[in-house]
Formats: sequence, structure tokens, C-alpha cells
Amino acid sequence: KVEIAGRLATLYENELDDPRSALRALDIVHAADPDDFQAIQRVVEIAERLEEWGIVAEHTARLIEVEGDDEEVSRMTRHLAEVLSEKLERGEEALLALVPIAEQGDADCREAFVELGDRLDKKRLVATKLVEWYGQAAPSPKRDERLNGAFDRFVEIGADPEAAAIGKELARLRVANPDVAVRLEAVAVRLKDLDA
Repeated sequence: KVEIAGRLATLYENELDDPRSALRALDIVHAADPDDFQAIQRVVEIAERLEEWGIVAEHTARLIEVEGDDEEVSRMTRHLAEVLSEKLERGEEALLALVPIAEQGDADCREAFVELGDRLDKKRLVATKLVEWYGQAAPSPKRDERLNGAFDRFVEIGADPEAAAIGKELARLRVANPDVAVRLEAVAVRLKDLDA
């Protein structure tokens, strides 16, 4: 049955140009053997052509779980996040999809997380993650830029204690942007924080 369904899917897809029937045939293959990742990959490709974004998201997530190549995992995760946020309007889910790979230090997934988080107006979450990811990182222009960005976001949303903490850290590291001092002073006055 599985073999016939697989051959049918190929016929529908390549010879008859009937992707919907190919997808139905591949569903039979997938139901019979959930670990046939070649079939899952084909389902994703056909579903994408048909703009069946829910199917694309579900099966891409499954493929990410078993992918061994880090670069491919990063690419697929960013694609999944894009499908979730832009095609399915499930932005929070998209952010959650990016987190595990970003936590492993993947720069592209971190960038995608920051960009999407800002777009969804999740500035506190973005700032918190930036501090988590770059707070203990080795000195670099990227680290300095990201920590300054976290400070900016905390100030913007009125998260004074967090802004004061990261502002003091920026000053200690001697990497604060020039305008940080002025804004940190305003935060310090509101908090009555003499250290800040």
C-alpha cells in the first residue's frame, strides 16, 4: 500500500500535475510510516506550492527535530517562523519556534527573533533575551550593540529596574552609548538608585 501510494504521489506530482492528489497519496505514506522523512519533505514542498501553510508548518517542525546539519536547522527554523508569523499570523508561536535554536547561539535565529519580537511589540521579551544571550559574551562590537539595544528597549517600555541594571553594566564595561548616561540618570532619579 505504501509503495503504491508513493508511486501514485510521484505520478500525480510529475506526470499529471495534480499536487492535491499527490498530497493525499503522501498522507497515506506518512500515516503508514511517520518516520519516512523523504515523504515528509515532499509533503512540505507540495503543501508550499498549494499554499497550505498549516501543513507546511506542522511538517517543517517535524523535519527540524531530526535534521543533523546546524545550518540547515537554522534555515528551516527561520522559514518555519516566517510561515507562522506571516502566513498563519501566529507571531508568538513563531517567536517560540526561534528560541531553542537562538539559545544554542545561532546568530541568524537570534536576528530573526529580535526583528520579529520588535515587530510584534514584544520589547521586554526581546530586551530580556538580548541580555541573556550577550550579557556574558566575550567583548565585541556586536555584544556592545546588543546590550545597548536592550537598554534602549527597557527605557522605551518604562522597565526602570531592568534599564538601571543593564545601564550600570554598560557603564562598568565602558561600552555605553553617549546618550545612555542622560537616560540612565533619569531612570536613577525615578528609582532613587544612587549606584545608577
